[in-house]
Amino acid sequence: MLWISDLIELINIGGEGIEDSVAAFIYPSIVKKRIRLIGEMNPNEYMALQQAYPAFVAQFNLVEIPELEDEALGRIANKLCQYANENMKLTISKSATILSQRLLGRFQQYQKFPGKLVRFLTDCVRFSEQQKIDRIDEDAIYKSFARQSGLPEIMIRDDMTLSNKLV
Repeated sequence: MLWISDLIELINIGGEGIEDSVAAFIYPSIVKKRIRLIGEMNPNEYMALQQAYPAFVAQFNLVEIPELEDEALGRIANKLCQYANENMKLTISKSATILSQRLLGRFQQYQKFPGKLVRFLTDCVRFSEQQKIDRIDEDAIYKSFARQSGLPEIMIRDDMTLSNKLV
C-alpha cells in the first residue's frame, strides 16, 4: 500500500504527456490490485485529475473527510505526540499542539484539518530529528511555522508586538 500526498503530481512526473507519466506506469498494477494507493487532494485537484486522466481516477473510492471538532483534533495530535515520544524519543508539549492548531486555523484557512495538522506536526518532528532536538515546545512551533509559511515570527506571535521589534 502506498500513500501519496499529491496525487495530481503523478500525472505530471515521468514524461512529456499523461501516457508517459508515473500514473500511467502504475495504472495497470492498480487495476490488477497489485498496488493499493491512498492519496489526498482537494476538490479542485480532484476535478483537474478527473479531466486529465479519468480512467486513473475511476480506480479510486472517493472518501470525503469533514473537518473535525477541536476535541477530535486534540486526540489526533496526542496520538502523534505519543508516537513521537515512544518511537523517536521526542517530546511534544501539549501547549505546542494547541498552538499548532491555533496557528494553522488562523493562517492556513485554505487547507483542512486534520491533514494540515498532521502534516505540520510531522514536519516539525522531522526538523527536530535533523537538528537533534528532543523537545518541541511553543517556541519551536513558532519557529517551524515561520519557516514553513514564510511569515515572520513577529506576525504570528501574540506575545510580540511590532513596537517591541522597532525598539
